[in-house]
Amino acid sequence: MLVAGAGGGFDVYAGLPLAFALRDMGKRVHLANLSFSALDQLDLDDWLAPDVAAVRPGSAGPEEYFPERTLARWLESRDLPSTVYAFPRTGVRPLRDAYRILVDHLAVDAIVLVDGGTDILMRGDESGIGTPEEDMTSLAAVAALNTVDRLVTCLGFGIDSYHGVCHAHVLENLAALDRAGGYLGALSIPSSSPEAQAYVDAVAHAHSQTPLRPSIVNGQIAAALRGTFGNTHFTTRTATSELFINPLMTLYFTVDLPTLVTTVTYLPSLENTESMTEVSLAIEAHRAQTPTRPHRTYPH
Repeated sequence: MLVAGAGGGFDVYAGLPLAFALRDMGKRVHLANLSFSALDQLDLDDWLAPDVAAVRPGSAGPEEYFPERTLARWLESRDLPSTVYAFPRTGVRPLRDAYRILVDHLAVDAIVLVDGGTDILMRGDESGIGTPEEDMTSLAAVAALNTVDRLVTCLGFGIDSYHGVCHAHVLENLAALDRAGGYLGALSIPSSSPEAQAYVDAVAHAHSQTPLRPSIVNGQIAAALRGTFGNTHFTTRTATSELFINPLMTLYFTVDLPTLVTTVTYLPSLENTESMTEVSLAIEAHRAQTPTRPHRTYPH
């Protein structure tokens, strides 16, 4: 199985509790991430192909921000398989090719795309769609890999309000996916479980190694797993925001990837993109001509 961060940055960390549970079930699990790091600093031997790298604890790269290598070092400290595969920020076509190479290299038969937050569930007609470029690039790339099972799971419900996502729309979209047979349910991470404890430790380690750019998403999820509630801050990066840390952030919401793809009407326009700039322009063009559902609040 390949558990892959869809949205870049520290998204792969949001897949760790799931990956740990799957390994305990006897599954062979690999980790990957769409990377924001300076992968051009890697040695040539770290590259499987032009757009997929194997990041290891000793890989070269920047010290101030390299989530994939930070995670590899934490995994090594736990005597766990410590390679984290990384994809550079490209358009859909090269990312799709990179995924195909990695699937063949690892003999993968299932991919779980993980989103830290829930904006990967946005169809494109919502009042706010968060930061969709990386998520939709990953979604479109993996959609073409029809020889493997494909799921999307989201951890961190509510966090994307910072980027303008209306979470009533998230629930509305999940309901529509349920009607289409594509919503597979929610899964909790018990705070006392080994998976939760290991995840919280990994996030704390990442924070200590990347103090100037800690993961806001995973920091809030980890705080929720510690029983924190409300407007509690762990980094100055959120000082001007009002947080609402709560237990809903610790639920995985999982959907069938092929069904989700059919709901994102602009996804075909991303198919032949080569760069993330092209992806952004295609999404902007769609938004400019699409009526949007108005923002709504919870009734309770």
